[in-house]
Amino acid sequence: MKKNTLTANNPGFQSTRDELKRSIDQLEKIKYALDESSLVAITDKNGTITYVNKKFCDVSEYTPTELIGQNHRILKSGFHPPEFYEHLWKTISGGHTWHGEIKNVSKHGKYYWVKTTIVPFLDDEGKLEQYVAIRTEITDRKNAEEQLRRSTDQLEKIKYALDESSLVAITDKNGTITYVNKKFCDVSEYTPTELIGQNHRILKSGFHPPEFYEHLWQTVSSGHTWYGEIKNVSKHGKYYWVKTTIVPFLDDDGKPEQYVAIRTEITDRKNAEENLIEANTKIIDNEKQIKKQLEEIELHDRIQTEFINVAAHELRTPIQPLLSYTDLAVKGLIDKTEALEIIKIESTKLQKLANNILDVSRIESGTLSITLEKIRINDIISNIINIMKIELTNGVSLDSEINESENLIIDADGERITQVLTNLVFNSIKFTKDGSIKITTRVIKPDKMEIRITDTGPGIPHEIIPRLFSKFVTKAIGDEPHQGAGLGLFISKGIVLKHKGNISAFNNPEKGATFLVTLPMTHAM
Repeated sequence: MKKNTLTANNPGFQSTRDELKRSIDQLEKIKYALDESSLVAITDKNGTITYVNKKFCDVSEYTPTELIGQNHRILKSGFHPPEFYEHLWKTISGGHTWHGEIKNVSKHGKYYWVKTTIVPFLDDEGKLEQYVAIRTEITDRKNAEEQLRRSTDQLEKIKYALDESSLVAITDKNGTITYVNKKFCDVSEYTPTELIGQNHRILKSGFHPPEFYEHLWQTVSSGHTWYGEIKNVSKHGKYYWVKTTIVPFLDDDGKPEQYVAIRTEITDRKNAEENLIEANTKIIDNEKQIKKQLEEIELHDRIQTEFINVAAHELRTPIQPLLSYTDLAVKGLIDKTEALEIIKIESTKLQKLANNILDVSRIESGTLSITLEKIRINDIISNIINIMKIELTNGVSLDSEINESENLIIDADGERITQVLTNLVFNSIKFTKDGSIKITTRVIKPDKMEIRITDTGPGIPHEIIPRLFSKFVTKAIGDEPHQGAGLGLFISKGIVLKHKGNISAFNNPEKGATFLVTLPMTHAM
């Protein structure tokens, strides 16, 4: 029998050599991409550094000579406790991959954060031989998170101080009360349920003439802030005075969409003023004492005014980045188009957050209103697909499976149903990096239909599913953290329940997740 041998002239040898060359070329490209994007280091089984790439050196500010032969302890920032590193070492020395975020310090004392993956490699005998660590710098993201945390804490403190010192109420554009704080209820002697949905006329004492309220309403409805003092009457007939500031908030068209009123009770002060006036008419000799008491009253007013000014200043803190980019653009220190894009994005986020907070308040207070009309679900879904396709990344498709012969008509608020479905589709797009998203409809009963939004993404973590439609659920899904306030699904559920429907979510048997919305139906033709 003739022996088959691979030689340079053998076709099989040539094919193997070509395949090997292609593999080497591909590996070189992958290594180049990795070196451009990540900090790469290799250590031996004892944790001694044996290799670092250029990006590792650029970020750490050490040279390869200064790093090789050292331990990663050279980068310790002192931020993490010993238990953090003990768990890390225990994980990788046990042959398992470790994922986490680490705060390091560079050679020249600069702190930086890295998202880290450490993979242990075994020798032919299955024993640990070396560790390969791949890191991505996330300093900007961590700094932004810390700034947001500090801003949130600060706003919480301001809100607490405001609730402790002032009566706060929010009304819609028509003057209907949508929110009151505890101090408002304590002073007015009404419960939130008794106030929400009412007008402030419920508090009228009859002291002020009609022209007083006409001027107030004319001021705020034209978009201007109103300042003044009002005498009200409580539920049980007790008269009280409040120093009032009413601030109108405008929509995109520059028209008031809601009013926020901050009041400070000044009953004691007004009573003191009345007593002083009365005393002044009877006892001329008390002029000095009256003057002193009035000065004390004025000082008290200045302190209150200063507090409101400080609160207003701190409430403006979240929009500082918008002002900064505007200033940079005006001074020509940044490309104006880029600045405007950032300003638009951040402004849209703030507006969306404000709208979401208002919706949450309405849902929780039971004041969320919907306008029912007959709408075609097929039309709404088609519009959503056309709008959301611009959000798609490469490799992700969005389409629908709708029976056009079924004219699915429901009694619903078209704008609110669009809000729900858009939010669900956007969530699927956000977590589906490569795959498809499909919207399907079907009639499940003569008077009920369902809408399914199915994706092929990573699915929903099982521990989140039971509380997915609660407020502030922002845990990571897939490889990236969920951003935002965690209000979208809570609001979507509130809207669907208001329509006497239901909403749920579950993971698909093979891959991805499905959001299921059921709604009552007028008829299907």
